[in-house]
Amino acid sequence: NMEKNMDASGERHNDNVVDKNGLKVVRVVLFGDSVFDNKAYVSDGPAVVEQLAEMCAMHSSTSATGADWQAKSFAVDGSLIEDIPVDLTSSSTSGQQQQQPQTWACDVCTYLNSDSSQLACEMCDTLNPAPTPAVRRPPARGRAGGEQFKELPEDTTHIFISTGGNNALGSLRALNEAVDNLQDALLHMAQIRDAFKSAYVVMLDQVLSKALPTVVCTIYNPCYNQDDPMARMMGMFAGMGESEINAGQRAAEAGLCALNDVIISEAIRRGLPVLDLRTAFNTPAHYANPIEPSCEGGKTIVRLMETVIKQHDFSVKRAVIYA
Repeated sequence: NMEKNMDASGERHNDNVVDKNGLKVVRVVLFGDSVFDNKAYVSDGPAVVEQLAEMCAMHSSTSATGADWQAKSFAVDGSLIEDIPVDLTSSSTSGQQQQQPQTWACDVCTYLNSDSSQLACEMCDTLNPAPTPAVRRPPARGRAGGEQFKELPEDTTHIFISTGGNNALGSLRALNEAVDNLQDALLHMAQIRDAFKSAYVVMLDQVLSKALPTVVCTIYNPCYNQDDPMARMMGMFAGMGESEINAGQRAAEAGLCALNDVIISEAIRRGLPVLDLRTAFNTPAHYANPIEPSCEGGKTIVRLMETVIKQHDFSVKRAVIYA
């Protein structure tokens, strides 16, 4: 069962939303990627985590009942679904046997690829006809992933997950693959969806094993705009005309439908609330560049988080879409 909760007030905090739950202690934990870890893209204003902290401080300081709201983020810009912690009770994987990815040989160029879960050949970009479920990697030591293997705070009350966008970005090369007919194109998309689902289901069930109120987010559409200064600086649309940019936008939106279908379907099966960022991000003002949330986008995300915390009944396993 699903219903849509629309809040178009545009207010930073949902003072107009009745706090049905009346929670005194709220401990929010974020897992994911640059949707939550967008500080690098909003130098002119507050990042998502800063706006979330401000919202929590507001509830703590203005409550007559002594409410105490706090938030902590383990989200890391650039991370993948596979970077969400496999063991949420331990900050170390030392002493454990790490499973190694399987290799696969490309049928076209015969190159031996290092990971059979890859969607395309590293050498010639030919799609992998049968990608395997992604193997859990050791914690990354760089920007992406490693921070999300830290210990889950014992007093956590709510978990928010926004992941999958970087997995989708890794599949963009498939949009340029030549196919003989529409069926072949759909089969390629099905392969990408199946690999995405394999990783997402493993991640989600691991998080849900903690039996804590959990919220997932859909992947918002990109906002391709050749006039965007950040996009020009990154050379994203070099040599492309308006028609090509528009075609890329439409193709990306169509492809993301298949991946968002996985997120929503798995949330329904498990009775989880969903922040539908694909619907909520409906203006260029929500974007700092074609693929990252702006301060305004962060404001929208935090507003929806607040609504879920105040209104959603986690005692009943029922999927509700918030947008």
